[in-house]
Amino acid sequence: CEIDVYLSDPITFRFTSSACYNITYCYIFLQIFSALQHNVEMFQILIVIILFFLLNKISKFEEICDKSELKYLDDIEPQCGRKYDLLLLGKTGNGKSSTGNSILGYKAFVASAKSTSVTNGIERKSNKFKDTILNVVDTPGVLDTAALYEVVNGSTTRKIIQQLQEAVEINPRGYNACILVAKYGNRFTKEESDAIHMLKQIFGEDFMRHFCVLVMTNGDTFEAEENDFTFREWLYRQSGSINDVFHECGFRVVLFDNLTKDPKKK
Repeated sequence: CEIDVYLSDPITFRFTSSACYNITYCYIFLQIFSALQHNVEMFQILIVIILFFLLNKISKFEEICDKSELKYLDDIEPQCGRKYDLLLLGKTGNGKSSTGNSILGYKAFVASAKSTSVTNGIERKSNKFKDTILNVVDTPGVLDTAALYEVVNGSTTRKIIQQLQEAVEINPRGYNACILVAKYGNRFTKEESDAIHMLKQIFGEDFMRHFCVLVMTNGDTFEAEENDFTFREWLYRQSGSINDVFHECGFRVVLFDNLTKDPKKK
């Protein structure tokens, strides 16, 4: 599995405190938003309060980062060898659960090609490779476009925020990396760009740059196309919003073939 190349520097981002509060407050704001959206005057006052609050939280978040909120795993649990904690995010149908299975080396999560999520809640599975422990947390379609655009009534958005908060709580150590799962051959839509924007609002503008690895599934399709260029060359030939995503995550992009039985290709 190529993904360990991007985990060689054992720095973990711990959104256990600051981001957890951000998620909780976002949930509260959405509830207030639902109640006041038809009262224009009160809604305008609410927007001013939210902007003031967000500016204050961003300032405090930067102070926390300056005070070594990012820690080395060796400093946290030096007696346990290496432990890597990965958070899987992506649309339903992109192969999140299958990617988790490939990373762990066994069928830890229920995977399906259906367009509806088979992951009902936050799931955490682990495996040990020599002296290294891998913990993978799967999320149920947090970036689904239908969910993101139900902001008007707030119900599904609140559910998304709750799921992200659960992901924080289920793994109090924090995460070494966020694995953003996309599908090779599928068009990268505006809705997916908006989903990434939402994540950056919650976890910080540097979220993609410092902590994301993009996994592109459907690698068997790329192999079947018999291209005269490598996958890495294909990455640099792309344009538009997907190219922006590649740049934001520092071209930490891995092609996965979750269907192959050859462990070297997974």
